[in-house]
Amino acid sequence: MIHNNLQASHEVPVYDSAFFQRLFPAEQIGFMVETTDQRLLPYADLDHAATTGPFLAVKEYINEIFNSYGSVHRGAGQKSLTTTCLYDAARDRIRHHVGSSANNYGVPSTAICD
Repeated sequence: MIHNNLQASHEVPVYDSAFFQRLFPAEQIGFMVETTDQRLLPYADLDHAATTGPFLAVKEYINEIFNSYGSVHRGAGQKSLTTTCLYDAARDRIRHHVGSSANNYGVPSTAICD
C-alpha cells in the first residue's frame, strides 16, 4: 500500500482527474474503482500489455489522418505516398531523439515481439 511506503515528509499523491482526462479517451477512463480510503475514482487501465488503448493525442491524430491512410512503402498512389512520408518522418524523429546519425536505420515495430 502506497501510504506505508511514504516518509513522514511526503504527502499522499492527490489524484488529478484532469490530468488523466487530457491523456486518455473518455471511454478508457470511465470505469470507476474504490480506493483504500473509500473514494471512487476513474480507473485508467494501463495493465493490458500490448492491448492498452492509445493516449488521447494519438487517437486524435489517427482520426485526423485516417482518411489519407495507405500502405507504407507499397505503392505510388497518393495515400501510400502520404502515409510513407509520415512513417519516414516519424522514424527520423525517433532517430534524432535517441541521438542516432542519419547513417543508422531504425525499424519501428508494432509490438515488442516483432
